[in-house]
Amino acid sequence: MKRLFISMGLFLWLVIGGVMIAGAESYPVYLNEDRNYILCDAYKETAWYLDRSSLNVQKYDPPQYIIAVNVVTVPDADRGGTDINGVRTFRFFYNYELKRMYVDLSLTDAWRYLDPNGDWAATDISLPVGELSFALAYNMKFTILMMTLFTVEYKETLPVKRLFIFLTRMIRSISIVRHDKKMRLPNLYIYDNIQA
Repeated sequence: MKRLFISMGLFLWLVIGGVMIAGAESYPVYLNEDRNYILCDAYKETAWYLDRSSLNVQKYDPPQYIIAVNVVTVPDADRGGTDINGVRTFRFFYNYELKRMYVDLSLTDAWRYLDPNGDWAATDISLPVGELSFALAYNMKFTILMMTLFTVEYKETLPVKRLFIFLTRMIRSISIVRHDKKMRLPNLYIYDNIQA
């Protein structure tokens, strides 16, 4: 009986994972094959691309950092759309010692903490944009989400919805790696695909 449940669970995970991978591969990693526009998140038919050329390190005082970056919105990206619908500037404050990230969308130092265990409505695209910005600026991962998901205190209290979001992003990352024909351990975002 136990083997039956394990087999059924594995089968469902593979089927659901296959559907998610098929859906994730429909978003191009680079907008118009321009390596300055890197996919940082996608939801339904909309994709958001970080503009690498706009990355601006405003404060470098380890363990504290401030980075500003522009993100473009592309509707219908899953169906081949490439028209930019809007540009938004994000500012991030990082405390590397505490592994805390904050975002300022108003550009007035009104910092809002990005809870790595918050739902998508609370973190929206800010969390992946902040992670990717840090990786581009310093060639290292900030990875607050990866760190908190695998600590014992969060492992037991992690909501099912957040676990599903985490698995979706991890599978998307794997599919992006497969698309670029590179092998690596699964990561939440595409840091390792970025080439200088």
